[in-house]
Amino acid sequence: MKKFYIFVCLSLAIVSMGFIRNPGSMSKELKKSIALGKVKEVKTDLSFTAGELNINSSTNQLSEGTYRFNIDKWKPEITYTEENLTGYLKIKSANERDNYNYDDKDNCIWDLSMNKKVKNDLTIKMIAGKGNIDLQDCDLKRFHFSMVAGEVIISLKNTSVPNMEFKAGAGSAVIDLSGKWNNDLNANIKGGVGELTLKLPSHTGIKLDIHGFLGGTNTPGLKKENGYYTNALYGKTKETLYIDFSGGIGNINVKLVD
Repeated sequence: MKKFYIFVCLSLAIVSMGFIRNPGSMSKELKKSIALGKVKEVKTDLSFTAGELNINSSTNQLSEGTYRFNIDKWKPEITYTEENLTGYLKIKSANERDNYNYDDKDNCIWDLSMNKKVKNDLTIKMIAGKGNIDLQDCDLKRFHFSMVAGEVIISLKNTSVPNMEFKAGAGSAVIDLSGKWNNDLNANIKGGVGELTLKLPSHTGIKLDIHGFLGGTNTPGLKKENGYYTNALYGKTKETLYIDFSGGIGNINVKLVD
């Protein structure tokens, strides 16, 4: 089992490196900005095939994006509509339109910025590559992320997002759920082959359910009782983080942070 795990991780590293290029090699660039307007909420649906995906929350607009690619078939399709003070933003890669097959000469980097003050129901689908998603302090209604293979760092610090779902086939992930929480969190994490690091707040009650997992668990500051991992504050704080982890071969690392 260990030999298989090492083989898969090494293969994944090679594949992921193949999708991350020198930005200087890009010959095409598209910039798209969505005005803030009067919407109270936005439903965002991102479908990213391969390459490098970077998301932050530094814009004063509803959203801003710079998309760099080296062939026309990588040009993303962007649509935005509004209805009853709700915006609907969809950004998808070319392969969903024409089933284009990629090779080692292809390249794609998305740099996106979301408005942290507008409530966002955010869904991200990434096939392969590298992701850096920093949504710290954003007003999130829901956060769903899925990845087939790659590496991703996700910060949901100080978001108080009530519902979070994460699915990964293979690779590594760091998910930061630390900071102040104003409500409960119900999180569902489904892992494949790889390593997951969870950063959780030390001052909030935590209940972690890990099942169907073949690998190592590193959970300092949590105790296991009746099949669940909990911290000393579980049942003593107004807010609680409920996290369900299922499946996977690899390692789970839990870090309690201030």
